[in-house]
Amino acid sequence: MSFTRVIVTQWQFGTVKNQMKEETWLERIRQAHQMAINAREYGHVVVATTDEISRPHFEDTGAILLTTDLSGVGPPRRLGFQYAVELIGKNHGAIGWTEPEKATLPLNVEEICRPIEEESVDLVIPYLTDEGIRSYPTPQIPWEHLGNYWCSIIFGRKLPIFRRDFFFAPVFFSPRAARFFTEYPGESKMPDLWDSIFCPRMDAFCSGARIAEVETRFFYPREQAEAESRDYTMLARRAAALNNIIGSLVTRRKYWEARGFNFGPPDLKTLQMHSAMDYPTAPVGYK
Repeated sequence: MSFTRVIVTQWQFGTVKNQMKEETWLERIRQAHQMAINAREYGHVVVATTDEISRPHFEDTGAILLTTDLSGVGPPRRLGFQYAVELIGKNHGAIGWTEPEKATLPLNVEEICRPIEEESVDLVIPYLTDEGIRSYPTPQIPWEHLGNYWCSIIFGRKLPIFRRDFFFAPVFFSPRAARFFTEYPGESKMPDLWDSIFCPRMDAFCSGARIAEVETRFFYPREQAEAESRDYTMLARRAAALNNIIGSLVTRRKYWEARGFNFGPPDLKTLQMHSAMDYPTAPVGYK
């Protein structure tokens, strides 16, 4: 039986054009285009929500483009997930999310999805190598470590994974587990921004889904890392995302605790906290 791997992403670049410098914006479009090309070469299907400004940049990629005027972060992503579920249907497959600028991730998707293909897990959280995290934009590295550290505290000791690289963001799941993402936030009053990718992982965990983590040899595109390191305007976007994700996970944990779920004591030793002073002030190649 064939196994279909569907990568869902969001190419609504018109909505974020004013949230970063033009250099960063244009480089993200270029990397998103390359991501789609890489996915096609490796036999994966890309489903991307897009807008009228962005669509012309991707019509030659072979991706399935869902033009929408849905705003925000959560609603367009759910549109992509729902389409992916219908695309796979009753066949054997996996659905995943990644940000558009992660151009080389498709090279690792087959390996990431193997536990799902083998039906041993319902959801896979990929994690970066130490070299992979060092390839990130320099101002983003402490943010990644802080987010992962706080997420590890919130999830408690019972989550059966060790590296817990939550802030890498990509996640892959079986069609059976798709409901945690397509039905979020349900009737709860959640912000429905970046939390729409993070809180469903907690919902899956608390609902008994089988979760695993898989190492990925992903490296941030050098051109993108250098552009973002020069772009101070990205700091506000990252701060907003950190606040949204951590605040929403705290709220979601309270929701599950009220229903009797025991997360165990806070896990303060899973990840070592790093100071921003441990990192260079500019990435290699920055001028």
